[in-house]
Amino acid sequence: MTIELFKHFIDLKKAKDPEFSKLLKERASEPKEKVKGPKGSRIGRKTEKEEDQEMLDNEENEDNNDSSFVFTESPACNVLRVDRIGNDITL
Repeated sequence: MTIELFKHFIDLKKAKDPEFSKLLKERASEPKEKVKGPKGSRIGRKTEKEEDQEMLDNEENEDNNDSSFVFTESPACNVLRVDRIGNDITL
């Protein structure tokens, strides 16, 4: 649908503007160039195995890093509730 709509407006402009029409004809006569890399090129992309290995390496580095936080006491746990009238109740 969008291509037909786009083509409709291009055709309208082409009918009104001879310079634009000439430009479209020149463009249509040019050979289309396909830009692609070497066959099987995966520039900048990792395989599934490479991604898995990277994740495993990161996990191993995290395990060796002794920066975990250890609680030495329980944090205070105050629960705040509101009764039906709107009064705060701390449990």
